[in-house]
Amino acid sequence: MLDRTREPLVHLGAPALAGDELLVDWSTLVEWATAESKRRQAELGMATRAAQDLAAEVRNSEQRLLADLATHRVPVEPNAEQDVATAAPVRTAAALAAAEVEHGALDQRHRTAIAMTANIDTERTSARVAKKVADLLRSNNFPRWLVAGALDMLISAASASLMDLSAGQFELTHANGEFLVVDHYEADTKRSVKTLSGGETFQASLALALALSTHVGALAESGATRLDAILLDEGFGTLDESTLDTVAATLDNIAASGSRTVGIITHVSALAERIPVRYQVNRDSTGSHVVREGL
Repeated sequence: MLDRTREPLVHLGAPALAGDELLVDWSTLVEWATAESKRRQAELGMATRAAQDLAAEVRNSEQRLLADLATHRVPVEPNAEQDVATAAPVRTAAALAAAEVEHGALDQRHRTAIAMTANIDTERTSARVAKKVADLLRSNNFPRWLVAGALDMLISAASASLMDLSAGQFELTHANGEFLVVDHYEADTKRSVKTLSGGETFQASLALALALSTHVGALAESGATRLDAILLDEGFGTLDESTLDTVAATLDNIAASGSRTVGIITHVSALAERIPVRYQVNRDSTGSHVVREGL
């Protein structure tokens, strides 16, 4: 009977019995069973407390997970059929899919916004151009704009002539409604034309007159008559011999080119003698007489 009692307990660690004395063997088995029961009761208590701690930790983890999901607008409501561990992945996957769809829509709207911004910039540029044109076309601005463009063209042409007449010393420019000269002999200093000497002033005036005669057709209304002849009245007496030669050579070149006829009214004999066709005006008691000289 003792052996049958011990047999089921062998795998639990029941001690071996000597078999000499029944009472001793039975006492040994009872003592082992009592000690083993206490040990297992203690282990059970420890395991129960550990399970309780783990359960509390699981609940806390579930609460934190629910709070995190709620922060990201993923509501999870566990029920008897689904606990948090089962419901959370399902709802998270659904929320992720919805977020991807929303992200695609936002990305499309972002691209549309970029395109609209580019269109806005283009329209703003067009608006600025239109405003500029409108300002220029105003009655008080359009003539001023036309005059400024014509003046720039004349100044550019006159500067080229003045450079030749002044042996590379002067160019013309303008600022704030005033004519200026650029003096290349004085480190490109800009100064008023009022500071020029008499001969230099004549050179500048002649350069402007030549430029005006060249471009008057372009400045006039379409179909206007070309200016084929110009008359220069005096001013030559202020020129020194060298400058007078330069002016005469310039006028000779213009006449030789055939672009226009140049007439000179002068009392300077040295200049008059260089003109191939001259008209001498003589006055006597009977009146004034014009005599052709030269070719």
